Amino acid sequence: MPKVNVYLPDGLAAEVRATGVAVSAVCQQALSDAVRSADPVQPPTTDAEATTARIGFTRRAHNVVVAATDAGDTSLALLEALLDSEGLVVAVLAGWEIESDDLRAELSARRPGTRLDPVQAVVDRAVEQARALEQSPLGTEHLLLGLAAGDTEERCARTLTDLGLTREHAVAGVRVARATWDHARRTAAITGLAAPVRAAVEDIRVRLDRIENRIGQQDPLA
Repeated sequence: MPKVNVYLPDGLAAEVRATGVAVSAVCQQALSDAVRSADPVQPPTTDAEATTARIGFTRRAHNVVVAATDAGDTSLALLEALLDSEGLVVAVLAGWEIESDDLRAELSARRPGTRLDPVQAVVDRAVEQARALEQSPLGTEHLLLGLAAGDTEERCARTLTDLGLTREHAVAGVRVARATWDHARRTAAITGLAAPVRAAVEDIRVRLDRIENRIGQQDPLA
């Protein structure tokens, strides 16, 4: 079998070691998401979508924004849609040992009167975060950054922080996920779900399981 390596820039590798991101889980989901949702959608039509049209949506992120807008146009509706999306956002959360059911339970336990931002505000912050990272198109992981970057009085931002996912932690997780996603697109030229492509990605997934162990043996993650 061919050997596949995923290289990280020195700065990113240092951040991964310092923050303790679960490399294997994030990388595996990133590769899977690259296969299933690499194609950007057509220019969006709602106000929240129009804000990010200049950098584009992945199909999955587009669907999340549409679903959240239709479901109440709040940050809570957006976070619920993200948890159902099976996108990179799920891997970033899993990297910090945050399970979807646990996050939902924590959100439900919060005082109902606490403030929720509109989807537009979250999307605006997501665009800022994506630009700061020089990443495009806009994915579900950037919408998570938009949520995490909210102020401490906002219910979703506060809940994420209390569960250990600060904005800085979210950024570190997204950088790992996107580095893997971009690597998959460049090296495999993934455009669909053809059997040979799926087989190649599965091989990468298996070998990525060993990357975290190898890093741990040479320079253990903090």
